[in-house]
Amino acid sequence: MVMMTDNEYEEEAVEAVKLAFPHITNWQTRFVLPGFYDGALVIVEMWCEERSMGQVNVYFDDSNRPAVFNRTEDLAKALGARRPRARWEIVLQYFLSVNGVSAIVAILITITICAIVFSDPGTQVPEILANALTMILGFYFGTQARKR
Repeated sequence: MVMMTDNEYEEEAVEAVKLAFPHITNWQTRFVLPGFYDGALVIVEMWCEERSMGQVNVYFDDSNRPAVFNRTEDLAKALGARRPRARWEIVLQYFLSVNGVSAIVAILITITICAIVFSDPGTQVPEILANALTMILGFYFGTQARKR
């Protein structure tokens, strides 16, 4: 799952509320809770003219698809019906993501460089391997920093 920023969640949630409640004139996000049940939850308060129309829950699943729930009970029922994911599914999903692939390639290149150095300490590491490792590690840590 690719996590969006809080602002992206807010914008997508407001668009989903506009589609679900076209008669509402004003919206304001109250809370953004990323990491909520393998997704994200955004609480949106609505007004029509100056009158408060209450709050709605916008839940983003692990594919970042928004679902609008007018009542908290409906949100609880929907989340309760979801099948909990096994640990191996979570690990497999990570390794099949872009970050997982870059981590695997970085580990393989690191092992290759170590094997070259330890097999013959006088051997120079090929420049292409050193550059590839640097680029992959920069990509990996750059995407991690962007998420935060």
